[in-house]
This record gives sequence, structure tokens and C-alpha cells, in this order.
Amino acid sequence: MEIENQTLQQRVQNLQVQLTELEERHSQRMKDFLKSQTSESKLEENRLRTALKQSEREMEEKEKAYRRKILGLEKAGMKKNCWLKQKDSMLQTETELSTSPGISVLTTSKLQRSGSYTQRTSTPKVKRRLDMSSKS
Repeated sequence: MEIENQTLQQRVQNLQVQLTELEERHSQRMKDFLKSQTSESKLEENRLRTALKQSEREMEEKEKAYRRKILGLEKAGMKKNCWLKQKDSMLQTETELSTSPGISVLTTSKLQRSGSYTQRTSTPKVKRRLDMSSKS
């Protein structure tokens, strides 16, 4: 019985050594796994940060372009409003003058309607072209 007991004790010790070795290997594998997961997580985090910064830059550029477009449209609107005010003012002045008794005013619009406006404003180059076309 004693020999059997010693054999069993020897076997228990061997199993304990094996268990310790397996636990150490498992622990090392878990450390390696966690280390690789951590490095992958850091890489993914860096990739996401870079993508976020790029998106923010693109968004800022789009906002700047949008603001420039709005400013351009606002300026165009202001110019158009100014032009319309000037035209209204000219029409009002024209109306006031044409309703005054004894005053006859030839305005641009009246000249255009009569057809004489284009003749009065034609340039010498245009006249030469007209003359050249009649010669050939």
C-alpha cells in the first residue's frame, strides 16, 4: 500500500507541475492576445481620429464655400436693389418731366421705340461695316 501511495503522490505532483505549466502558457497567451487587441484598438482609434479630422476639415471648407456663395448672392441682391431704385428714380423723374406742360423729353426708352436710338448711337466701325457690306 505504501508503494501505491507513493506512486499516487508522484502522479499528483506530476499533474500539479503540468497544471502549473498549462496555467503559465494560458496566462502568456492571454497577455499576448490582450496586447494584440490593445494595439489593434489603438490603430482603429487612430484611424477613426484621422477620419474625423479629415471630415471636420471638409465640413469647414464646405461651410466657407457656402458662406462665400451667400455673400455673393447678397451682394448681387444689393446691386440689383440699387439698380432698381435708380431705375425707379429715373422713371419717376421722366414721368415728372413728361407731365410738365410744354416740356418734351426724349428718353432712352422713347428713342428705342422710335428706332432712331440705334442710328444715333452707332459707332464709326459699325458704319464702315455697313458701307462695306453694301459695296460687295
